[in-house]
Amino acid sequence: MDIEKLSTKQLQAELKKLAKPLQADFAPLLYHLREKMKTPGKAGGWGFWVRKHLPFSLKTATNWANEYGVEHRLMEVKQRATSGKSARGSQPDVFQFVVPRPKWLPKQQAKELQRVIRSAFANQEAFQIFFDAVMKAAHGKALSAHA
Repeated sequence: MDIEKLSTKQLQAELKKLAKPLQADFAPLLYHLREKMKTPGKAGGWGFWVRKHLPFSLKTATNWANEYGVEHRLMEVKQRATSGKSARGSQPDVFQFVVPRPKWLPKQQAKELQRVIRSAFANQEAFQIFFDAVMKAAHGKALSAHA
């Protein structure tokens, strides 16, 4: 295979093929090593060792170990609250947008609206009701603006 002649899509496909066996090979070892090195934040602990010796990030190692643990029922899925900010890079599972508060909207109402939106996003049924109401109001506003 002449790597230089491969297209971007072909190169991406080849890398994806390599990544799966890599994760499959590393995940069980990562999970069990982490279990044996439970000394968070200490020199010589899990995170320290991963950063020093492995060719990928601590986040990747942790994700692979967690996925392995959950898939093999060695651990339960942990729900964690996030601030929406990432210390390193982007988080593809985080949906964020910033909308400036209109001057006519009181701060207390803006805070309450943020709380409601967060809770709506945590529940699929509540989100659908919220989404439908917002879309209906937005389309009604758009229709009335063109009338």
